[in-house]
Amino acid sequence: MDIFLTLFYWFMWLLQLRTYVQFLHMNDQQPYLVPIYDRVFQKLPLMDTQWYISFIMTLFYGCAVYDIYKHRHNWIMISDHYFILISIRMIMMSLLPLKASSDMIRASDVWDVYTGSLLHDLFFSGHVSLITLFYFQFEERWSGYVIMALGVSMAMLLCRMHYTIDILVAPFISFGVVHFRRHVLDWFQAH
Repeated sequence: MDIFLTLFYWFMWLLQLRTYVQFLHMNDQQPYLVPIYDRVFQKLPLMDTQWYISFIMTLFYGCAVYDIYKHRHNWIMISDHYFILISIRMIMMSLLPLKASSDMIRASDVWDVYTGSLLHDLFFSGHVSLITLFYFQFEERWSGYVIMALGVSMAMLLCRMHYTIDILVAPFISFGVVHFRRHVLDWFQAH
C-alpha cells in the first residue's frame, strides 16, 4: 500500500510542478500587468547579484534535499506544504498581476533551467517563501534558513527582482501554510 501512496504523491507533485511552470509562462504573457512604486528601491543601489542568488539557492536546495532525506518519514507533510504554497502563489499572482521593475537585473538560479527566464512572477517571492517554508518545517536548522532567507531577500531587492512587498509577505504565507496544514491535520485526526 505504501508504494502506491508514494507513487501517487510523486505523480501529483510532478503534475503540479508542470502546471505551475505552465502558469508562470502564461502569467508572464499577461498584457495588463501593473508596475508599482517601491520606496525601498529608491534607497538601495542597483546591483547585479545574480551570482549571490545562485549561490544561496544552490546551498538551499542542497540543505533542503538533505533535510527531506533526514526527515523522510514526514515527506507527505512536506509535499502537502509545497503543494499548498504553490497553489496560493498561483492564486495570488492571478489576483495581483504585477509588472517587473523597468530597471530590474534578471538574476537566474538553478530553477531557471526548468522554467526558463521569467520576468513577472512577482507576488509573492517564491524564493523567500520556499526557504521560510523549510525554516518552519525544520526548526532545528532555523539559523541557516534564516540567513539564507535574509541573504536572498537583500540580493533580490538590490537587483530589483522582487518588490519589497513580495519579499515581506512571503514568510507570513509560509507560516500560514505550515500552521494551516498542522491544524487541519489535527482536526481530521480528532474527528
